[in-house]
Amino acid sequence: MVLAARKLKTYQDYLAIPKSESDARFELIDGDIVAMAGAGRRHQRIVGELATQLRTQLRGRRCESFIAPFDVRLPRPNQSANDATSAVQPDLLVYCDPSHHDESGGLCAPDFVIEVLSPGSGGHDHVRKLALYDLSGVVEYWIVDPANQLVLKYLREDGRLMHPQSFNFDCVAAVEAVPELTLDLAALMPLVVD
Repeated sequence: MVLAARKLKTYQDYLAIPKSESDARFELIDGDIVAMAGAGRRHQRIVGELATQLRTQLRGRRCESFIAPFDVRLPRPNQSANDATSAVQPDLLVYCDPSHHDESGGLCAPDFVIEVLSPGSGGHDHVRKLALYDLSGVVEYWIVDPANQLVLKYLREDGRLMHPQSFNFDCVAAVEAVPELTLDLAALMPLVVD
């Protein structure tokens, strides 16, 4: 007996998802449409603070930051952006080449991505998204863990996102993918205390 190959969903299928009254958000990962976890108060505070720091430091520069919801299509080498089988919505991202995004979102891997963990999103961000960002060519990927007041920083070395460095919420950390960009992690500390 021959099993039929699973039909992978594309970005076009993703766009066809009916928008419900609940405004549920989805991502397309390796041809599967996946519902995203809701973002709580702590998550929103941290994303807001980091977004402000990014916008302030990048104002007037070639690099530009974006905040979710912003579709980032991650086509494989044989796919166009609109036929990509992966499209994600990172919490925060930076593109330094304006030709890498359009009005609909990102056309390829961003230079820098930040995901802020929510309860239940750890495996998704640490495993599935890390693998996807690695494969697609993201230069630098940070996972911000509010519960442990920790940031894991993955940087592309020898063609792979490798050997994470960790930082506590008590320092200013450089973003190596974006020259002269730093993020004040100490500013996150008061945001994680309820």
